[in-house]
Amino acid sequence: MPSEHPDPELAGYRPVNGWAVAALLLGFAAPLAFADPLLWWVPLVGIAIAIVALMRIRRSDLPTVGRKAAIFGLILSAVVATAAPARYLTRNYWLVARSDELANQWFERIRDGQTQGAFDLMYHAAARHIPPPHEGSTTSAESAEKTELATFLARPPVPRLLALGDRVQRKRVQTSVMPEDMGRQTVSLWFQIDATGEHSLKPLIVQLETQRRIDPNGQERWLIQNIWGSP
Repeated sequence: MPSEHPDPELAGYRPVNGWAVAALLLGFAAPLAFADPLLWWVPLVGIAIAIVALMRIRRSDLPTVGRKAAIFGLILSAVVATAAPARYLTRNYWLVARSDELANQWFERIRDGQTQGAFDLMYHAAARHIPPPHEGSTTSAESAEKTELATFLARPPVPRLLALGDRVQRKRVQTSVMPEDMGRQTVSLWFQIDATGEHSLKPLIVQLETQRRIDPNGQERWLIQNIWGSP
């Protein structure tokens, strides 16, 4: 026959709600969402688990420990679920704006026939690999620079853009922001190029791959990594 009096050792016992513990742990893990959009599910799941925990605690027949933990986990997850996408979108907008600014400079120099200036906005072999010339001689460096410039001027779509000059009509049609890699941020921009007054010409698609690097002094530098386009 069961005892009419509860066990004195269990009289003050309040079980811990496992959902509340899970909600708290997910709340602490929620900042992982700032690292990559693929982890945005962490705070979203944390919010769902926290809501389930609060509902179960409310409907429990026994006093249950975990309400404060569930609320705290809910707050953490909700804050990150809002802040992570906002930070991602804001950062991407800024990166695309800086990349587009560089692209505008490049197109303007090409339009004005400033081929050396357009070339100087790019990462090229002469700047990366040519060793310092011997004292009193710059022949090797100048020769390499001319070779690189000639290669650049012959590469599609540069000749066609130079031929069009100020008749170029440019419209950005696509962007792609790659994940940062070893301090290097790559942004690709696609442009549709048309010629003023020449509707019979097939539109030209030009892709500029730009890259942001931070030098040892902590200064930001944007240059064009590569270009593509039809001849």
